[in-house]
Amino acid sequence: MEKFWWSGEIERDAAELYCETMRSIKSVICPLLEHVSFGNTAEQWVYIAIIRTDDHPAYNEVAKRTSKGKVLEFRLKIPFAPFVSGSRNDRIRLVLRSLSRCVSLMENLTITREVQDKLRQVILRAEYELLDISQPRRQ
Repeated sequence: MEKFWWSGEIERDAAELYCETMRSIKSVICPLLEHVSFGNTAEQWVYIAIIRTDDHPAYNEVAKRTSKGKVLEFRLKIPFAPFVSGSRNDRIRLVLRSLSRCVSLMENLTITREVQDKLRQVILRAEYELLDISQPRRQ
């Protein structure tokens, strides 16, 4: 079982951009997660982004344990317009911000602060590698 799995409830206009963004993020995050245990019997982090033009009630945000507590599942919204109109870096930032929200919500799923801190470090490392934040931002 992979430690990090992603999917989405994505409007057609955002689908290809989302797939490109997630492939980049996963390429950095997965190797870093090899050294992190979720603890409390959890084995997998499932991330499902919701990127839609309408805010339909069928697509509510979710944070829960599934599969007998082994899977931490998060369905979180990312605003459609900023995602599709943004640059590659903007899209990466939006997803990484959403992943950070997942980590914050893990507290409600009995994931320890120590594990959450390790996951935040993974996300910061991904941001550093994907955005090359060591370079000054261009205005």
